[in-house]
Amino acid sequence: MNTYVKKVFTENRQHLTNNWLDTYKSYYEFDNRVVKIKKISGYNIHMELLDGITLDNLDYIKSLDFKTKRFIIDEVVDIFCNQFKFRNENLRLAHIFAHNDFYLKNLMYHNNKVRLIDPESFTIKTLLRPDLRYGKFFESLATLNHILGEGE
Repeated sequence: MNTYVKKVFTENRQHLTNNWLDTYKSYYEFDNRVVKIKKISGYNIHMELLDGITLDNLDYIKSLDFKTKRFIIDEVVDIFCNQFKFRNENLRLAHIFAHNDFYLKNLMYHNNKVRLIDPESFTIKTLLRPDLRYGKFFESLATLNHILGEGE
């Protein structure tokens, strides 16, 4: 498995503790459509290298057949919803381990699968305060639905 190394800037890495990495690895076991992290060293995240197309490449997505576009939409919704289903000893009942930057640029179509990248955007969120960025998910879904409609 080839490795991609991403430098994470100071303001984006405060939550990247050993506890966070353990939770992320547990999440990967729960849903392996997130990018696999191999290790974190200093300001670098070493993860699997995915050779695919990010879903913000709308011309490419438009060129796909209807069945594939529908599959992509189904996967995007399922990946987002799985964040609410995941349970772990590091999470209280009111917590979710959520990707706080869930939009088309952080979703990749790779080997006929949809994958969620940008792992440092995962953080523990509480359902008691509405601070999860739902809008990015809904904008992404609306864009994909529009593209799906163009194929009918």
